[in-house]
Amino acid sequence: MAPKAAAKAETTTAKKAAKETKTETTEPRDADFKWFTTGVYKVSVDGSELDTYYVFSDKQNGRVDTVSGIGIGFTYEQNRNGVIFHMGCNDDTTILTITDASMNTFSGTMYGYNYTFTRVQDADPASFVASAYVNAKAAEAQTCDDGQNPVMNFIGNFTNGRAMMSVSAKGKDQVVVTVSWGSSAFETTKWIMSGTVTQVGDTLVMNYQDCDCESFFFNEDGTMSQSVAEYTNGCGSITFSGNQAVWDDFEQGIADGQVFSYTCN
Repeated sequence: MAPKAAAKAETTTAKKAAKETKTETTEPRDADFKWFTTGVYKVSVDGSELDTYYVFSDKQNGRVDTVSGIGIGFTYEQNRNGVIFHMGCNDDTTILTITDASMNTFSGTMYGYNYTFTRVQDADPASFVASAYVNAKAAEAQTCDDGQNPVMNFIGNFTNGRAMMSVSAKGKDQVVVTVSWGSSAFETTKWIMSGTVTQVGDTLVMNYQDCDCESFFFNEDGTMSQSVAEYTNGCGSITFSGNQAVWDDFEQGIADGQVFSYTCN
C-alpha cells in the first residue's frame, strides 16, 4: 500500500474508533430518566407522614389526592435532576430535586422541605381515592374474637358542611381521627388525634390528649406556601352515636359540641 493510502486508512480507522468511544461514553438523555412511573406514591415531609398521595396516571399527567378530599391536578416532566410539576395550570412550575432514590422510594427537596415519596404497591391509579384506601386498610387490620368490634361501626368520613372528619381504627378499642377545616380557599387547618374509646350502649366516647393542630396556607394556583404548627398535645373528646360524631375541643374551644354527620366509608 502506498504511504499516502496507508496514512489515509489509519486516519479513517482512528476517527471510527474515536466515534465508537464517544458513543459508548455519551451520558443518558434527560428523557431517559424515569423517577416516577404510573402508580400511587404516599408522601412524607421532613420525616412526618401526610395523608397525601401523588397519583401518576400516565407519563405526563397526575393529581394530588388527600384523605380530606382536597386535591389538585398536575402535569409533569422528568429529567436527570428530578421532576418539574405544573400544579393546577401550566404556568406554575414546582421543582422536585431528587437527592436519593431506590426502587420504590424517592427523596428530594420541594418548597424548601424534604419530601419522601413511597410507592403504594397495591393501589390502582385509575380508581384510587385516598380516603377510601386509608379506611379500607384500617378495616383490614382489625381483628376481634367475637367479630363484633364496635369501633368498626364508626369507621369512615363525617362532615359538618365545611369540615371533614376522617375516622380510622387503630385497634379493637382505639381510633385515629383527622379533621380538616377549610376556613377559606387559601387556608386549611388540620387536627390529628387518637385515643381509646369507652362504650356505653351504642355510644362510643373517645377522650384524647395528643391532638396536633397545624394550619396550611396555599397560593392562588393551589400550591402550598407554608404550614404553621398551632399546638401539640391538645385534649378533648369525640362522642360517636348513630350516624353522628360530636366533637368537643378543650384546647381552643373551636369545636364545642360541633356535630358531624356520617357521609361514607
